[in-house]
This record gives sequence, C-alpha cells and structure tokens, in this order.
Amino acid sequence: MKKIISLVAILFLANIVCFAQVKSFKVEGTEDVPSNKSQDEVVAGLMKSLTNQAIEKAEINLKDYKLSDKEYDEFIKAVPKIEIKNKKIFLKKNSQQCVNMKLNVKIDPEVANAYLEKVKKDKETKMKEMDTKIRQEMVNVNVSTVSATVINTSSTTAVNSANIVVSSDTVSKISINEAVKEANQTKQEVNKLLDNFDNSLKESNNEISKNYEAKISKINTNIKKDQWETTQQYKIRLEKNKKEQKKLEKEKELSINDNKIKIAKLATTTISPLIEKLKSFQSETYYDDGNTNAQIVSLGEVNADEKYFIIKILFEDEQSIISNLIYDFSDIDIEQAKSMYQTPNQFVISPLFSVSEDSDGNAQKVLTAFNVKHLGIVKEKIIKLAATVKQFSEIKKFDFYNNLVNKK
Repeated sequence: MKKIISLVAILFLANIVCFAQVKSFKVEGTEDVPSNKSQDEVVAGLMKSLTNQAIEKAEINLKDYKLSDKEYDEFIKAVPKIEIKNKKIFLKKNSQQCVNMKLNVKIDPEVANAYLEKVKKDKETKMKEMDTKIRQEMVNVNVSTVSATVINTSSTTAVNSANIVVSSDTVSKISINEAVKEANQTKQEVNKLLDNFDNSLKESNNEISKNYEAKISKINTNIKKDQWETTQQYKIRLEKNKKEQKKLEKEKELSINDNKIKIAKLATTTISPLIEKLKSFQSETYYDDGNTNAQIVSLGEVNADEKYFIIKILFEDEQSIISNLIYDFSDIDIEQAKSMYQTPNQFVISPLFSVSEDSDGNAQKVLTAFNVKHLGIVKEKIIKLAATVKQFSEIKKFDFYNNLVNKK
C-alpha cells in the first residue's frame, strides 16, 4: 500500500514539476537529550522540528490541513528534499548530552500546497464515500408502514372504574400474530443497526483518542532547565508546553463530541422509520383470528344520568378473564340504549391485542381492549383495558442517539 501511495505521489508531482520553483532553506538547531528520551528520539524530533521551520519559511501552513502522523510522513517523503549537512552529538560542561543538526531543505511551495490540497480533497471524498457506504449498508431494510382501518367509533368520557377505560381507537387489518412476527423482525433489524452504529462510534472515538494521545505524549512537560537559560525563560518554555498539551486535550474532547453527534445524526436518520414502526405495533390494536369472542355473563347497573351501563364478560384465552366493561351510550338516544340492553344476545364482543415485550426481549401479544358491537343498531365501540404494554428495549437504546442530536 505504501508503494502505491508513493507511486501516486511521484506521478502527481511529475505533472507539475515543470512549473517548479524550488527554494532552499538552511536551518540549524540544538536539543538536549533528557533522561526520559533516547538519543534517536531526540534526533528524530529535532529533524522534524527543523524541517517544519523550513516549511514555515516557505510560507506553507501545515496546521491548516490537520495532517495525521501518517499523512505528514507521506508528505515529507514525497515533497521536500532534506539533506543533513551536519549532525553532531556532544557533551556540555555539565555533562549534559546534546544534539546539533544542520539541514538544507529544498521545497517548492506551489508543489507543496498542491499536494496538501489534494490530500485534503481526498480526505473529504473518502469521508463522503464512508458516509454513503454506511447508509447503503444500513438502510437496506424494508421499512413499511402498517396500514390501519378506522372503524365507526365515538368519542366517550371515562367513567370511574378500577381498571376499565372507555376510548375510541383504530384496529389494524393484520392479525396480532402477524404483528408479533413483523415486530420481532423489525426488532432484529434495529438491533443490527444499533450494533453497527455502536461499534462505529466506539472504533472512531478510539482512533481519535489514539491520535491525540500520540500527539500529547510527544509534548515534554518534564523538561530540565538549561544552565544558559534564565529562570524566566525556563518558566515560559515550560508553560508553553503545558498550554499546548491542554490545547490538544481540549481539541480531543471536541473532536470526540463532534464525532458522537455526527454518528448520532446518521443513526437517527437511518433508524427513525423503524422506531416509528415499532411504536405503531405497541399503540395499535389487532384482532386474533384464532381467538373466540368473549361471553356475556350478565348486564349490570344502568346509570341514565351518566349514560352508561355495565357489561360483565368472560373471556377465555391462556387464562380466564372476567371483566366489567363500561358501555357509554351518550352518543345514542335512551330508547336505542334500552333496546340494546334488552337484547344482550345480539352483542358481539371481540378481544383486541397490542404488542408488548417479554422478559427475554421478544415481542408478544397482550390483551388491551375489546371491540363491542351490537347487531341491532350496527354500532361498534372499542373499550380499552388498563393493560400494561412494556416498551420495546430498542426504543430506549435509540433514545441515546436521539438525545445526542437534540442535546442543547
């Protein structure tokens, strides 16, 4: 891969070499060899520092391009020609080992800036390609909206009851068994996407941390005072290093935060349709083709003032359930209500279900309402039970990314 990059760089430079205006810069520097660094490390650091000095003299601002260590190394190999004129290792009178180095750096500013602009453009293109690739891989899901049909229902007022609530609602065309199956499939899709985004977030943040930690570790905050250096000069030099370290730490924190928000935006855009689909499974009601209707045990209290009467029912599914349904007849006249009450054999009471989550995280059906129809006046009303529908865990996980995007 390095050979390919070098070849591309050579070909790139060959195209513009005819316009080259090479400038030569002589730079020299001396650096102490501290106890916590090897001689080779100091030589490498001094060479890099002197090279950067020459690049600055050529009016090339590397800071504008925010090169990674690898990109910087490739730039140094491809563009400037560096000649070591002299390298001397010596001891000061206080036995402090030092390195003195003289370099002659030849560089063409136009070639350098063209190279750096190309690197910048390639990075931007690569980032866009990565975003596109993530979207293509992650959005390859079939997001369909569960259709629902509105039945003839009437808005009613809740009547005091321990566990019964009267409400209007809609019933989906698909059965509860189909809804549970689709919900489990959607949950799997969402979990796969969440895992992908979680891994992407973790890996990219680790890479950002690694890059900044490498830069921070190169800043020496434990330097020794040179005997020819005044106390004030030493303090300034030390403070400068500390400020640079704090600056990098702040940049690291901001970069990680920006990365979180970027991935969170992509995650919410990708997963939101599936989350809305999961929410619809939990808010809608469904018939169960395999279930029999509830049986009327008796008709109870009539309250002409509040306009309701009680229907006591028995429903046998996985367990026997006896419920007192409060039937609100405020939307019809009293004679129609009386006729309904006197012909209980014409009531058809069907169970309705929503989709909840079990302890293992799987979708399951839960009885949430009854559809009450009287054949005599062809009137339907949905009466909801005070049942608990446990929210899907995927919705809670999604909120992590949603909160990052909406964080003020």
